[in-house]
Amino acid sequence: MRRRSLSRLKQVAAINARVFAAFVFGALAWLLWPSSVEWWQFFVFSGLMIAGAVSFLSDAIWRCLQLYEHDKAVAEFRIIGGDPKSSDVASNETLKKAGMIK
Repeated sequence: MRRRSLSRLKQVAAINARVFAAFVFGALAWLLWPSSVEWWQFFVFSGLMIAGAVSFLSDAIWRCLQLYEHDKAVAEFRIIGGDPKSSDVASNETLKKAGMIK
């Protein structure tokens, strides 16, 4: 159970990191946007930053949707089945009575 929560923590951290990266790239694109055509080279850099921001943001949204779908599927499976129960079929006492172990 603890391993699953750690995996969930990693997934949420990855989503947050991508949203932060999208914000940083967007801020850099805004800062690099030139005020005149004379600095046309900055249009290229700013465009690349915008593309990176859109890429990071779309990836973060996609991961959020995947995480939501996974949680929804797990909830559906939990509704269908009951809690797991231990079986007496393979207990130590049963194996001793069957002569399989001493």
